[in-house]
This record gives sequence, structure tokens and C-alpha cells, in this order.
Amino acid sequence: MTTASTDPRDRMVDVFLRYLRAEGARVVFGVPGGLLHPFFTAIAEAPDFHLVVAKHECGAAFMADGYARASRSLGVCAGTSGPGATNLLTGVAVAFSDGVPLLVVTGQAPSHSLGKGAAQETPPEDIDIVAMFKPITKYSAMVPGPAKMAHHLRRALRLALTERPGPVHLNIPVDFWEQPAVEDWVAPPTYRPTSELFDRRAVSAASRRLLSAKHPVILVGS
Repeated sequence: MTTASTDPRDRMVDVFLRYLRAEGARVVFGVPGGLLHPFFTAIAEAPDFHLVVAKHECGAAFMADGYARASRSLGVCAGTSGPGATNLLTGVAVAFSDGVPLLVVTGQAPSHSLGKGAAQETPPEDIDIVAMFKPITKYSAMVPGPAKMAHHLRRALRLALTERPGPVHLNIPVDFWEQPAVEDWVAPPTYRPTSELFDRRAVSAASRRLLSAKHPVILVGS
């Protein structure tokens, strides 16, 4: 397994950006908002990232779609909670229809405020933004805690870029971004499925023996 220890000063947003770097996704399209402020600030301050600020979230989704098609890589778009998230839906739906890999990041109210009617809160029992994205993405989830952020990100990236590509969506409470990093970074080959699911040479040798056998028998099991 290819891993690298995190710096003790790293926050979860730093780990998140490290995964984007590993995937070659260094251009982010979006409209900044309070519930994604730590993410947008980290992107803007990182010298190797480029933040493209759109006038409308739908435009950001279409720009990320176009970037992914032109670069043949992952597109990234982001919008804050509430109307910022719902504005992304049309562009994401087009990417889903055409099989374009996008990582869609939406903001969420602080975790300690969920279920208490916080401004622009989109919980499952109210305006469920995660459910809205499910029909038009390969994966849509709210990150349940800082310790699970990297796990959900790896799963989302794997699904976005394998089999038939498509958009994936992560909804992240604003207070998770600046929490201390809680796990080591893992390289993409570790969480991507391998194309070599079997030993081709061994299968070829076995097939030759079966073809040449006079009374072939196959015993399967353990």
C-alpha cells in the first residue's frame, strides 16, 4: 500500500486537496459561500490550484463538465448549502447523462447545528440535498464526521473515474474542514480497482491442459 504520513499541522481540507492533486484535479469551479469557506480559502491559497469563480453555480457545473471533457480528467465544482447546492443540479445531470467524471462538493451547516433549523441547513428530514443528487450521480453522501471524510472521498473518486465515468457528490459540514487530519494519505492505485483481476498466464496454462486432457475433471471449492 502506498501511503504517506500527514503533517501534524494538516487539517482535513489539506488531506482533501492532496487527493485532488493526486488525481490531477487542480482547477475548481464554483461560487464561494459561507458554508464552504474553508474549502474555497484553501483552494485560493494553494499555489498549485486555480479557483474559477462563476456567476452562478449552474455555470460552474457546466464549466467543470467542459474542463473534464477537454482535459480527459476529473472536473471539480462546488457550491454552498441550500440554493448554492440546488443550482448545481442541472449541470450535474448533464454530466451524468453523458458519462463525464465530476466531483461535486456542497456545503452544509455545522455538525452541531444539524437538525436545529440552522440557516441553509439541508438535512434528510427537510430539503434533502443528498437525496436530490442521488438520481444524477454515481454516489451521493453526507460525510458523517472528519474521520470519515477521506474514506468517502476515496470511494467517490474511485466511482467517478472507473467503469462508466460520471459525477459524484459529497456534502460536508463546514466545521469538518479545519479539523486535524486523522489518517494518512493513500495513493490512488491503492483505492482504484485493478484491471488485472486474475493471473492471465495461469489461466492460459490451465486451459491448455484442459484442452489436451483425455478425461478432464474440474474440482472447484475449498
